[in-house]
Amino acid sequence: MNLINRLSDSLIRQICAGEVVTKPLSIVKELVENSLDAGATEISVYVENGGKTLISVQDNGCGMSMADLKLCLDQHSTSKLKDIWSISTLGFRGEALYAISSIANVEIITSKDNMGSRLVCKNNIREFHEVKPGVGTKVVVTNIFQNVPVRLKFLRSDTNEWNLILDYVQKMSIAYPQVTFNISNGKQINISYTSQDHKARFLEVCKNIGDLFEVEHRHENYFMHGFMSKNSYSTNNISVFVNNRYVKDKAIIGCIRSILSDYIPDKKYPGGVIFINVPYNEIDVNIHPTKDEIRFMKWHMVSNIISVALYKAINMNLSLSNTCSVSSPRLHDSGSEEINYFSNPIISDKVEKNKIELEKSKIEPTLGRKTNFARADDISAGKKERHDASNEELHVTKQLDFAVRSDDVSDAPKLFENNYNILGQFHSSYIVVEVKEGLVLIDQHAVHERYTYEKMKKEVEVTSRGIDLLFPINLQLNVENINTLNALQDRLQTWGLNIHNSQLKSIPSFWDIGKIENLMDIFLENISNFDTSSTNRMLWGKFLADIACKNSLKAGQHLNEMQLRNLVEYALHYPGVCNHGRKSTYLIKKKEIEHMFDR
Repeated sequence: MNLINRLSDSLIRQICAGEVVTKPLSIVKELVENSLDAGATEISVYVENGGKTLISVQDNGCGMSMADLKLCLDQHSTSKLKDIWSISTLGFRGEALYAISSIANVEIITSKDNMGSRLVCKNNIREFHEVKPGVGTKVVVTNIFQNVPVRLKFLRSDTNEWNLILDYVQKMSIAYPQVTFNISNGKQINISYTSQDHKARFLEVCKNIGDLFEVEHRHENYFMHGFMSKNSYSTNNISVFVNNRYVKDKAIIGCIRSILSDYIPDKKYPGGVIFINVPYNEIDVNIHPTKDEIRFMKWHMVSNIISVALYKAINMNLSLSNTCSVSSPRLHDSGSEEINYFSNPIISDKVEKNKIELEKSKIEPTLGRKTNFARADDISAGKKERHDASNEELHVTKQLDFAVRSDDVSDAPKLFENNYNILGQFHSSYIVVEVKEGLVLIDQHAVHERYTYEKMKKEVEVTSRGIDLLFPINLQLNVENINTLNALQDRLQTWGLNIHNSQLKSIPSFWDIGKIENLMDIFLENISNFDTSSTNRMLWGKFLADIACKNSLKAGQHLNEMQLRNLVEYALHYPGVCNHGRKSTYLIKKKEIEHMFDR
């Protein structure tokens, strides 16, 4: 008796359909992609009961002849595929309509060359008719999963299935703003997106996205552009399109999150839409049944254009989470040079490796500005200073004394036309600064934390020095720590951190030798999150952020005149957020203050 039997044709069809069609959304996705590949400029999607009973997709594309219509339901029949290694269309396998017809009833009405044709397929029985010619193609799918009733049990509610369909159509409308999309659920929702540009379409679809900043960079035949929100979210809210194909790529999302992690709060996600254009022959889109995932031949090129594009945008729009700050979105004027606020070492590292040329901003000293001091704490009669400034200077490591120098302040655009006036400290935690636009409140801890963090990041990128310890320190390491340290040993030694046989023998030059034990505790807490393949900044990021937080000015710490001046000078040139994404500066406009007093 044979153990291996040949499956029946009907069972084979259902198995194949099960890979392509998993829910009503799968049908909508395949039909909308067919419409876009047909060159449609208007697509209408209509569903009933979340797509469980009826799905209709109509377009004004090129249509099909009767001969094409007779072949379109056959397996692996397509007009799109010319070269499997260079796929430029959304569809290419020729199995979408075949799979849909295997689990549902299908009706297709299409026209081409003034000839109208109609196909009705019920229970895999096909009928063809000639009809009055129209424009484009209309596909109606009913009784979904009639041959596979068990699939119906795994579908969600009508509302959930509808929301999935609506979300997908909205995403595709963002990728194809020149196409008009109409979508309806036959009840209270009827949405129409007319033809417009990318940004206008994105803002129309994502009405609550908040303030945006644009990202764009091109290198050779790789190009990235998009729009990122200055808000942050509790879940991932980034849509990624590669060659206008919506994809779910964890590597791209991870790259974006890693870069923006310094500018958004912990456990929050960035939001926006990213478009990446790469040569068709350098990606593989045929690795997933639903074509939701792709593989890049040159991932390093993709990660580099993402990094450079985002860093350039960050340098132009530093505050990503502050919608009412001194750093509201300000694109440079036409004809002016690009501005590099931080002179971020990561950019130069990426640029050098890939020979990407970026404009460099000039660096000039900006400490000649006059300031008038009026200490707010001194105004209150009889109020004593909370701290003795002579005994408690700025709380930083010895190597990172706080003083704004010419190499720390770039030729940034003047955020305020007139000179600012430091009014003093508020509760020894916030600095109040008068500017032409109103009052700027500065969180002294957040600003100094950002300063310390940026300085240490630069040290990590360039340092090759270490401080040898006279007496090695024994460390308590678990197996996971030992394995990670062994994998990172060579890189750690280049930065001066030498750990051998569970003994600490040298430390990086930017560590405070008097706080070795505390720093090692922080280091070992974070080491499990270290990625051995990460860049230097990603590798040290959270660790340095924690050190910067613990070694920065604290709330309640009184500042002398020079410390105030240096801190404000830095804050007004580098406004935005601290290492953890919290606001560090806030602008209360003059009109808002006048409104408080009914003026």
